Amino acid sequence: MFSIPFQVRESMIIAGSLEEVFSVVSDFSQWSHWSPWLCQNPKAKIEIQGEASQIGHRQRWAGEWIGAGENEISYIEPLKSIDLHLRFRKPWKSRAEARFEFSESDQGVEVVWSLQSSLPIFLFFMKKMMVALIASDYMRGLIMLKDYIEKKEVTAQTAIPVIKKLPSFHYVGQKDSCTLQNIGSSMEKNFAVLYKFVEESLYPEPDFYLSIYHKFDLVKGACEYTAAMGYYQQKPDADYLKESGKVPEHESVCVVQMGEYKFLGNAWAAARSFQRYKKLKMDRSIAMYEKYVAVPPKAKNKDIRTEICVPVT
Repeated sequence: MFSIPFQVRESMIIAGSLEEVFSVVSDFSQWSHWSPWLCQNPKAKIEIQGEASQIGHRQRWAGEWIGAGENEISYIEPLKSIDLHLRFRKPWKSRAEARFEFSESDQGVEVVWSLQSSLPIFLFFMKKMMVALIASDYMRGLIMLKDYIEKKEVTAQTAIPVIKKLPSFHYVGQKDSCTLQNIGSSMEKNFAVLYKFVEESLYPEPDFYLSIYHKFDLVKGACEYTAAMGYYQQKPDADYLKESGKVPEHESVCVVQMGEYKFLGNAWAAARSFQRYKKLKMDRSIAMYEKYVAVPPKAKNKDIRTEICVPVT
């Protein structure tokens, strides 16, 4: 069958020795700390065979919504590169070749994570999205790998997804658009406006703060969202903030993410994977959103609590 090849390549600078970084990546027993897939399903079954940092070292995994497969070191050049052969068994059978490259820099060690794979010709329309999804996964993994090596721990925990019936609420906020690369600074700016309105008593203290995602395009690297304040009972006045509305009672796939906001992608990935695994349809009449339950500076980094909500039917 004809297929369409594609490539993915992401990189990260990690402050550590070349020996330490290479040792961690080439040892599957340490992948549970930073793998962008294993964090989505903490109850996944993992089996490790062979000696770390050696050809034939293998990791098998099986999880309900992360699928099943195995990862094996097929070639290794000490302190320079690691080639991996991937065999996926669920949700569909396929193969891919991944590679890690390591090089020293003034800031530490540059880790390059790349993938070469292909799609069946009849799925040609999915190529750009597939590249964007895997690139997002790789970046999530590299962010956790960086913390694991530099801080000796990853202060993030992704809960098992659940389906919940959520109450209706009113919201008022400020709508904005930005690149995904600048989403952190964009939200910081917009929420500062909301905090000031509350501080000046122009709006009552909300029951919770949230971000409502109207558009989130991984391929184009752009999103449109509303930084908002949520109220369960009272309908807030829209005199100062023009974006307002009511979210009706709804069912949602919910995932609680503990830890810094840079780890939120883990919860979003878990929620969407769970939704697809359960074959739930997204409720297009209600935008996806995230609720900020425990926030800094009151909450320490490991205690920051965010709830991801994907409305479904």
